Amino acid sequence: MPAPSARSATRAVSVLDYFTTNPGRAFTLSELSAAVGASPSSLSSVLQALLDKGYLVRHPRHKTYELGPALVAVGHAAIARHPVVDLARPELARLAAEIDSECIGSVVLGEDLLILAVEGRATQRTRGLTVGVRIPFMPPFGEIWLAYGGPGEIERWWERGSRHPDGVLGTPDADSVARLRAALDEVRSRGYAVVLRNALLTAFGEAITLHNHRPVADGLRERVQELAEAIGTHYELLDSHPEETYEVEMIIAPVFGPDGAVVFAISLVCHGTWTGAEIGRIADRVVDTGLGLTRAIGGRVPSADEQRTAS
Repeated sequence: MPAPSARSATRAVSVLDYFTTNPGRAFTLSELSAAVGASPSSLSSVLQALLDKGYLVRHPRHKTYELGPALVAVGHAAIARHPVVDLARPELARLAAEIDSECIGSVVLGEDLLILAVEGRATQRTRGLTVGVRIPFMPPFGEIWLAYGGPGEIERWWERGSRHPDGVLGTPDADSVARLRAALDEVRSRGYAVVLRNALLTAFGEAITLHNHRPVADGLRERVQELAEAIGTHYELLDSHPEETYEVEMIIAPVFGPDGAVVFAISLVCHGTWTGAEIGRIADRVVDTGLGLTRAIGGRVPSADEQRTAS
């Protein structure tokens, strides 16, 4: 069992995460305790500590909590340390306006993909994908990151998708492994990933939205895992033909840091059905946006030798 100080720290982070995925809202003590899975009595001291430092403020009459001004300073410091996010927002907005779509920017944090920028025209399918939402970095999601990573990253990624309630790790079948390697090779070759639309992916998005807004709700974590496993590795377009049409969910391109590693991913949400030729033209715009941001932060595209090592 974690020490009391560790539990308090975890609850403080959970509270701030909950506010992040519910921007502009205020919550009562009972609402916050239900959201983060802690009793009101145990959460009170955590909230008081956040109040004392200005990370939260409390309405004098309604007794509700909301984000405080001290977090503005934290945000400025984070932007200074991670300039790609601030630089990306106008570029994502420009790309989204050009395609009349929506653009999402994300990073990898441990075992999660964290959304840090959302620009453009939201749709019914993406309305829950807001800044602060976390998506499990597990099969089949995150190939744009794995394509330029090492073998150890791929193994850890497989393991996260093979965890069962009893803690036993499953073994991916040969077809899934072959499909993944083909997808990573294709990403490295063309510089972007294409995700095809399907009903399971839509259901997964809905489950992710619920899980981020109700993180301790019974069964949601398991539902997310089940849907991810059901989607499998057959959700990406590998071979396209110029005249054929495809229902595309997203086109994703990387932004590289100074060491040639992927530091940010640009995901263009697609509306409607496109031909292979149209996908190629639009993907070129997404890739160009990623390359422009790579240059803006002093990054570099990994060399051919580095990409071969990743494969």
